[in-house]
Amino acid sequence: MELIVPTDPDDRMCVTEFRNNLLEICEARNNNAQLTTGTKANQKGYFDTLSQQLRLQNKQIADRVEWKSNDGGDAPIQNLIALTWIPLTLIPPVSDANTLQWKTSPQNFVEQHFDEIMRQYYMNLTACQYDPQKVGKMPSSYSTARNAYKMALAGIGG
Repeated sequence: MELIVPTDPDDRMCVTEFRNNLLEICEARNNNAQLTTGTKANQKGYFDTLSQQLRLQNKQIADRVEWKSNDGGDAPIQNLIALTWIPLTLIPPVSDANTLQWKTSPQNFVEQHFDEIMRQYYMNLTACQYDPQKVGKMPSSYSTARNAYKMALAGIGG
């Protein structure tokens, strides 16, 4: 048995460097079962903010996410990340001079319109059998999302 620990557990920088190096050490020694990219990213803390915010907003959904391999949950983190890129593609490029501002409070907007937007978007998910790669490659995914958000902003529907 081998025990690997940071040299100074009270030093934040030392612990951060240790966590980053630990993944590489474990991966090099574990040739039979490689760690997924999602698991490595989660270990490095990349999903911490997303996890905290999702738990604050909707703990039931957060509990369904599989944040690292074999951790339980029916929605692997890579699927959640893939789906978050869809609305991000709707943001037009902003020059270094123009600032990006919300038209309306995102939290209030989501609370008021999320169900209706998802009802409209649901057809894309079912048509692709909930496969985020297929959804992401289907052009109608983007136009459906864009139209659903535009309609919600304009107060049409729902």
